[in-house]
Amino acid sequence: MKALYVLAALTLAGSGIAIAQTTKQPGGNVASVQGPCAQGYTKAAPGGRMQLSDAQMKQIDTDKNGNISKQEFDNACASQLFENTKKQ
Repeated sequence: MKALYVLAALTLAGSGIAIAQTTKQPGGNVASVQGPCAQGYTKAAPGGRMQLSDAQMKQIDTDKNGNISKQEFDNACASQLFENTKKQ
């Protein structure tokens, strides 16, 4: 009977560890594997357009033409300028 209690306690402790490892990191709604850099330029910025804040657009659109080129997109990814690609 004592072994049954020990086994139940170990099972509960093990499931708590598994749940703790699968929780989402704080600070963002989108995991970095789903962010714009993971999606790639053609999916994340079709036609050079993305929904960005004015501050982000000023940082990313370096030639100030209102569109994001592939090079600007790649530079922004490398510099982690997209909110959901910053390391937590």
